[in-house]
Amino acid sequence: MGVFENNNYKITLTIKSKGSEEKERKTFIQVTQKGFKEDKGIETLKPNEQYSKIYENAAYEQLFDKNFKLTTRGYYDRFNVMWTKDNIYSEIMTVDYRDSGSSLRLINTLNKDAGIRANLSTLLRDKDLRGKTVSIKFWARKITAEENMTVNVRVGKVSYPFRNFDLQYKWRQVTMEFKIPKDANNFTFSLSIKPGEEIKLDGFVIVVN
Repeated sequence: MGVFENNNYKITLTIKSKGSEEKERKTFIQVTQKGFKEDKGIETLKPNEQYSKIYENAAYEQLFDKNFKLTTRGYYDRFNVMWTKDNIYSEIMTVDYRDSGSSLRLINTLNKDAGIRANLSTLLRDKDLRGKTVSIKFWARKITAEENMTVNVRVGKVSYPFRNFDLQYKWRQVTMEFKIPKDANNFTFSLSIKPGEEIKLDGFVIVVN
């Protein structure tokens, strides 16, 4: 593009990072007779509004699609939620699924209880969840005969433990309902299974009741 003497120009660079987060940098250029002067603006961070693809009434939705990468270091999805796992075996399955063409397979290869976690704290602000009663729902099925799956949800200083799900070999949806305190500043989900056990998950959603 052409520039002209004594004119001012604003350059904006926007980069998407960590799923739904955008980082924006603005620079102001003043063109002079001898060259140009640069005035760097501030760097801002802003979340994009993300909507569910399948569950229209869900405030959050994770379908474990083909691009989902569960690692021990952490994976940010498009809602800026970070998912991590213990050092267990996991893979995306495109043969046996419930909702969108794939599902998450978990096998506890360790000699202790282990599983996965999700840091849902960004949803407190982005989806205005503080002070509301919500439900976490997801589809699950057992592969091994035993499936001692336990879930712990922590919101602020309150923990909600859930167990005795009694999973079957066929897919079934499980539901956990709880209240989010008005002053909550953290929101985490953790799921664990016993050593040697294997399960599959799909269609993880959070619904405001």
